Amino acid sequence: MNKRILCVVSALLVFLLFNAGCKSDGNYYLPSTNEKEYKVELLCELDWAARMHINRLFFMNNHCIVLGFENATQSYIHTYSMPHCQKFDCLNKGRGDNELLFIHSNVYIQDGLMYLYDRSLMKALVVNVDTLLASKKLKVEQIISIQSRASIYERNICDIEFSSFLSSPLPGKERYPRFRTTDLNGSVVSEEWNWPLDDYAMQWAVYQHQIIRFSPDGRKFVIGTILGCGIIETYCYPSLDRMEYKEFFVSDFSIHPTAFILKRNQNTRDGFIDICTTNSEIWAIWDGATDCSVPDEERPYPTKNTIAVFDWDLNLKRTIKLDYNVLNLAYDETSNVLYLVAVSKSGDKYLGRVNLN
Repeated sequence: MNKRILCVVSALLVFLLFNAGCKSDGNYYLPSTNEKEYKVELLCELDWAARMHINRLFFMNNHCIVLGFENATQSYIHTYSMPHCQKFDCLNKGRGDNELLFIHSNVYIQDGLMYLYDRSLMKALVVNVDTLLASKKLKVEQIISIQSRASIYERNICDIEFSSFLSSPLPGKERYPRFRTTDLNGSVVSEEWNWPLDDYAMQWAVYQHQIIRFSPDGRKFVIGTILGCGIIETYCYPSLDRMEYKEFFVSDFSIHPTAFILKRNQNTRDGFIDICTTNSEIWAIWDGATDCSVPDEERPYPTKNTIAVFDWDLNLKRTIKLDYNVLNLAYDETSNVLYLVAVSKSGDKYLGRVNLN
């Protein structure tokens, strides 16, 4: 009998250890899979970004590219050459041909070109990255007109256009597919209509800030939720066949009845803060423990300091614990180095790196 009880207790402990969606002390944790701790090496302070949102971080050709608005220079693209972090700014804010009013988080780099979307101006700029890094000049290769405000992410890979839509929660408004791919003639190649959350208001509130990242080879993409949920999915491209789905948690939150904005409370937790990819792995910043009703200076620190490494079947391969909160990341697969936007307890932002060798 004692042996049977011991087996039951052991099985229960294993279940609790590896159940990623388990909740204790009000927070959501990932299982500590092959977990290691690292210290962040701070390279330079991003003093211009103290109260600004950073859209993306890239590492290319021995440069960190930080995308976010700097009020002093009225610019959006900031490059830092390694190892001395010499800074160069470009892309002015405005309504001119080579200007943007806003940069959305769907920025990506493909075939040496950076695509920057501005929904308010209904256009996108295509910037030559090699020219930007080598000669410190902004070379706009193309200006693209955006056809629909309903599409929140667009990307062209191998002459197949990918679009991600957000269906309106208002009665009588047009319902869009979640994803659609079209050929050069505009004919539909594939569509995906299924959402993890059935309620339109919840879809609007949660997925208007979703993270979409493609693999470098363009054969698959990952979606992660930030606000109020810890949901991650992978899809094949361009067929839009779902590869894998994992729901770590859906926390307690409410939705504004007319604006359909996610309203936080002391039990609301966020999920994936940022994601970067290789052809074999997904690197994601995990939160799961930030009580948004508590002022920043009173929260436990750090909480946004877990890097989760998945394969594309969403098997959690390992977790990395850092000594700083992290908002953005880029992984250099060649050198096995993480480049990060780290945030101190006082709110100061730094460009940092972690050598994983």
